[in-house]
Amino acid sequence: RRSIWNDDDPCLGGNSSATGTALDVMAPAGCGANDAASQCGAVGADGVWPPSVNAINPTWDTCEGFYGTSSATPQVAGVTSLMLALNPTLQPTHTLTHDDVACLLKAGADDLGTQGWDSEFGWGRVSMAQTFGCLALTPFGRPGDVDLVSPGVDAVDQDYDISLQWNKNCSLKYDVFFGDTDPPPQVVSDYQGTTYPLTLIPLTTYYWKIKAYGCVPPLQSTESEIRHFTTKS
Repeated sequence: RRSIWNDDDPCLGGNSSATGTALDVMAPAGCGANDAASQCGAVGADGVWPPSVNAINPTWDTCEGFYGTSSATPQVAGVTSLMLALNPTLQPTHTLTHDDVACLLKAGADDLGTQGWDSEFGWGRVSMAQTFGCLALTPFGRPGDVDLVSPGVDAVDQDYDISLQWNKNCSLKYDVFFGDTDPPPQVVSDYQGTTYPLTLIPLTTYYWKIKAYGCVPPLQSTESEIRHFTTKS
């Protein structure tokens, strides 16, 4: 859990933040001069921090006075409560466990900072909409379909220094397949990011695909199609 409160960069935590090896996810907390929570997105589907009024003193904005992990934690708890309430409807044959909930929160989070997990942001900022989308996938625990972003289909005249890009879609780890043969060989496993940098040679056709894994045992996987692209001369 981690708060957002930093007037210089509203998407980075300030003195009220908690970081380190035990960090799983973060959630917005506090406003600051730049209305940090609104700029970085709250856990709601619309990404907007709602107006708040303190029940004891209506002239005091709770958003500004209730911040840090004290404010971030109940947001994560709220998303968890809604997951448990929706569980019988979205997954009638599966009852969520503690590990399931932790997995879904991480798999649905918006990745921030260094790709994958890092000690500053964990697996990213909690997203209610994306977490519910992960919960709805069937069978339970399956990652979403792998959407390849870049390079495009049959792309030509590509630069020598490019990155393979794909969407997260409820996955935490990936196998990357890449090479100048079809099918391409696997070049890395358990990769946590969704961008893989490459340095290539001119006038060469390359092939690539991505295999994504869920985080609920037994691990399920989905695999993209094979794409190819050609570098410029």
